[in-house]
Parts: sequence; C-alpha cells; structure tokens
Amino acid sequence: MKWKTTLLLLLAAVGVGSYVSLYELRQPDPEQRERRSRMLLPVKPEAITRVDWALPNATATLTRDDAGWRLSPDGLRADPEAVERLLDDLTFLVSLRTLEESGGELLALGAYGLKPPVGRLVVEAGVASMTLLFGERTAVEANRYVQLAGRPEVFVISDLLFENLSRPPEHWREKPAPPSAPAALQDKAPGAQDALQDGQVNEDGQQQQGPPKEVAPERAPGHQDAGGQAGEIG
Repeated sequence: MKWKTTLLLLLAAVGVGSYVSLYELRQPDPEQRERRSRMLLPVKPEAITRVDWALPNATATLTRDDAGWRLSPDGLRADPEAVERLLDDLTFLVSLRTLEESGGELLALGAYGLKPPVGRLVVEAGVASMTLLFGERTAVEANRYVQLAGRPEVFVISDLLFENLSRPPEHWREKPAPPSAPAALQDKAPGAQDALQDGQVNEDGQQQQGPPKEVAPERAPGHQDAGGQAGEIG
C-alpha cells in the first residue's frame, strides 16, 4: 500500500505544478501590467457602440448598428477601415505622463487648456460611457493634455488621436467602389480601332477627309476573309 500512496502524492505534486505553471503563463508580464495601468479607456473595440466628438475643426458621431457603422447626422455608412483604426487608437490610448494634485492643491486646469476644454470625446460601450476632455498641446514633444471627466488628474497623451479626429467628414464616409470599364471597351475586339473622325491622322500619316471611316482590325497571316481569299504568306 505504501507504493500506492507514494504514486498518488507524486501525481498530486505534478498536477499542482502544472496548474501553477499554466497560471503563471496566463499572467501578463510586468511590462504588460505597467502598460495596462496607463490605459485611459479600458474597453474592447467590439464593445464600443458609439463614438462622439466635438473639436475646434471637426464634429462627428459614429454609431454601430446591425449593418455596421454609420456617420451622423446624415446616417451615411462609415468607412470600416477608418473606424477600425479609430477603435484601436481608443482602446490602446495610454498616458505618457500623469499630473496629480500635490500638497492638497488642485491642478490649475486653465494652464493646460482644460478650463474650458479645447474639445470633447465621448465613448459609449453599452450602458457605460467615458468622456475624454482635450486640452492644449504640450510645450515640447508635440503631445496633448487630456482629462477624464470626473477625475482630478491631468494626463499627457500623443497628439495623434486629436489629429485623427480632426479629419474632415469625407475621411469617415464609406469610399465608393471603383467604376468598372465601360461595356463598349470590354466588348471591343482585339486589334480593332475606333473610327477615324474628319481631320484625324491614321497610322500611315494620312489625314481623314469627310465622314468617319471604320478602321478594320489587323488580320493574322493566313487569315481567310469572307470571299474565300487567303492572305499572302511569306
């Protein structure tokens, strides 16, 4: 019976070790944990249902429905690729620096362009709603001050999000499909040429006079015409 007990203890030890190893593999490394702690909008792209922004040079609203994304106020279809890039920018938005109150003194929001704010961004995910307030650009490194509504801190982020949201409405609209070639060009026989118009010059340098004259397509050597005459060979 003693060997059975030893075997059971060995199997239990292996099981516990495997569980611990698997648990550690699933945990983010220190760098990932540090980056996640700096994320300002902790939401997955697929959970976002509405994005609304008002900036000095741009105002727009994107709303998700069963058919995809639409751009308000006209309800036009939005460009899926442009929306996907925006959602990635939102979900991976991180703070490069955090400014907090010191010694009980409140931050002077006006010094960062946040009282009043320069612009506003609202992200909705179901019943949850997050508002990001934009301030002025930083003096160096071309970043921007922002604040999350309801929080006292001021964050410094890359200015790329502000620049992307400042694009004109045409950027967010669905792009039309490229036009197909006209049927007349698609059905044109190989080697056929368009009719020469009055005054045009043909391939031999002769000028066309009078009404248009159809130019026959070139025939391959040995081609037999309707009269049964074969072209010369050699």
